Amino acid sequence: MKYFSLFCVLLGLAACTTSTNTIKPVSTGQYGEIFVIIDEDLFTDKLRSSLENSLGQPQMLYGGQEPFFKLVYLTPTQAKGSLIYEGTTLVLTKSGMNSGIRKLLPERVDSAVTLRKKEGIHTYLQKDVWSSPQQILFILGDNPDTLAKYIIDRKDQLLGKVLDMERTEAVGRMTRLSDEKIRQEIIAKHAIDVRAPISYHIAANSKINEEEGFIWMRNEDTDYDMNLVIHYQPYKDTTQFGLMNLIARRDSVVKPYITGEAKGSYMATDTQFPYYLQTVDFNGNFAREYNALWTLENDFMGGPYFSVTVLDQKKNRLITLEGFVYAPTKEKTRYLRELQGIIYGVRF
Repeated sequence: MKYFSLFCVLLGLAACTTSTNTIKPVSTGQYGEIFVIIDEDLFTDKLRSSLENSLGQPQMLYGGQEPFFKLVYLTPTQAKGSLIYEGTTLVLTKSGMNSGIRKLLPERVDSAVTLRKKEGIHTYLQKDVWSSPQQILFILGDNPDTLAKYIIDRKDQLLGKVLDMERTEAVGRMTRLSDEKIRQEIIAKHAIDVRAPISYHIAANSKINEEEGFIWMRNEDTDYDMNLVIHYQPYKDTTQFGLMNLIARRDSVVKPYITGEAKGSYMATDTQFPYYLQTVDFNGNFAREYNALWTLENDFMGGPYFSVTVLDQKKNRLITLEGFVYAPTKEKTRYLRELQGIIYGVRF
């Protein structure tokens, strides 16, 4: 993911500010879906197409069948009540006094937007405007064609930024009401702070040996089975961060714990599909992150998984945090993004 400071440079942000925390409604919305509030006279087919090409492009992580985001469009007159509590929101508005969105904004934010009546296009990040945690990106401009070109020219940067916004909101929402009993149990055994919602329960919590451990947490419903897996090992050298080594380690560790109903079945990475690996910053720690698909060997189940392996320098160990989901009749993006919110909220 792109860092916000880099995004400021790439998009030429006029300012990057945040609001103070106040008591506000809890943010809502489904991960993988964002609301786009647009001034009515800016909402053209061309501008809509540019947004869809940028934020609604298909993600190859899960076979290209799901977009990065589904976009829900609202005019200022439609944006009312709980609709403005969406956790990640994009606002396209005219700068200065002509904005139809000004009446929706709290006074301090309204003043900041009004002051940006300048030539060209300006962007402005604000958190917790109507709910908390909430991330809102304002894009200010007076010409829809110019806005459309601006978005297309910076589609990758914009997508990276909105993904970062959603993850920040997901961490805040998914870790705010954690199961404290489970949290303290994991801290005591593994020195890892996992703040998962109370809907998750422990399926396995073991020390493999003095230096290694395994944790498996699940949230099961009729439509889905969401899973959080954490395991760790001593850090030896950089070859452990190689993709094939990460996958081999992952498959060997989960094999004895995660099995199917069929005799001899066990979880493994599906090697028929490509992997997507990148180096990331995990809360100030070096990490390698990838997406892949899992399967049950000798059985007929499968789905996507997300994995990040982090260098814990204090304890000289590698901690792998993984989210995987089984939801055969549902789109998977929203579940994986929720799991990523829990994962990026882990501390050690």
